[in-house]
Amino acid sequence: MLIPITFTVSETNGTKGGDVVGQQSRIERTVVDFPWQNFVPGKDISEINCPGSQEPINNDYTGTILTITGVPPGEWKNRGYDWLKRQLAVLVANRGAKRKGFEEDPGFNIKITAPDFAGGQLEDLREKLLKAGWGTLKAEINSKGHAVCKLDALGINKREIISSERFPLLHDISLELAILVYDREQFRDSRILSLGSLRDILNDWGGVQIRYKGVRVYPYGDDDWLNIDKDRGLRKLNPGTELFAFAQTLKGVDPGRSLISMLSMRSYVGSVDIGESAIGFEPKLNREGFVESHALEQLSKFVRFAIDWSTILRDYYLRQDTLKKADQAKEKFEELIKEKIESGKVVESAIAHLKAETKVISDVLPAAQKKEI
Repeated sequence: MLIPITFTVSETNGTKGGDVVGQQSRIERTVVDFPWQNFVPGKDISEINCPGSQEPINNDYTGTILTITGVPPGEWKNRGYDWLKRQLAVLVANRGAKRKGFEEDPGFNIKITAPDFAGGQLEDLREKLLKAGWGTLKAEINSKGHAVCKLDALGINKREIISSERFPLLHDISLELAILVYDREQFRDSRILSLGSLRDILNDWGGVQIRYKGVRVYPYGDDDWLNIDKDRGLRKLNPGTELFAFAQTLKGVDPGRSLISMLSMRSYVGSVDIGESAIGFEPKLNREGFVESHALEQLSKFVRFAIDWSTILRDYYLRQDTLKKADQAKEKFEELIKEKIESGKVVESAIAHLKAETKVISDVLPAAQKKEI
């Protein structure tokens, strides 16, 4: 029995009309049905009837809705639904792009309604993406001019710091970044991220963008305006006075090398937002970046403070994770040899055990193979 599957695309677009005194929005909705069962190999798609309609509507919502109906039972399962979310996550990582010969792409969000699946109601896929990687970093300037940084990350939960340094020229500034590491073990939600989709996200959309009064400013985010990759190349490991003191409070972290785990500039997806009341930022005449100013210099220092602080915490996480794995390996080895071992003698005991086992095995082998072992 052939069960018909239909894709219905509903697209709502708004255009400005009317005279100069009182412009009005003209909203029109277009609906097209694609009967999927009619799309068969060897058939010319121009011969397939896809009924459509257009109508004016009163609301001011614009966007595109894709509705899939008539899917056979069991055709889509949670695994397939998660695959779909990972593919769509690549799209919502886009927060604005400009390409020669094309209109500027402002980016968009995706909402999913799939009541037949666990977690099927997803209001904002981009928000889920920001929380799926190793960590989510947020920062802002408080009323006294200090940076307030918050990190929610794998293995360290929620952390916060308020800088002792003040940024007096920064007002109405906020930052939100996803810290995405190309390592499956450093995913918080593999239903949203996969190594394949993450590669596309980092290549296409990785970088700290700047949005000025809601509009993306180029080329920030496409370039290394924060000198992250430059400092990685120079092996800059010391974070400076204030963060050096912070690193000293973390067990196992070498303060002088606490930036050793610094990630590439493309490992950060998100933007720093400059609001309506911010001052000191003057766009260049060609609208490519800002004119150099003390405010822009402080903005760079503020963002690097937040990123360097998160880098130190990630170094702490990696060291704690290594110790945890070492303890787990020690426990498994103790189960194998059925005796307890002092922490400082695990490697020595393991080597001795391997030598003994190798000797037992080699004793029963032919002379040539025994010599090789």
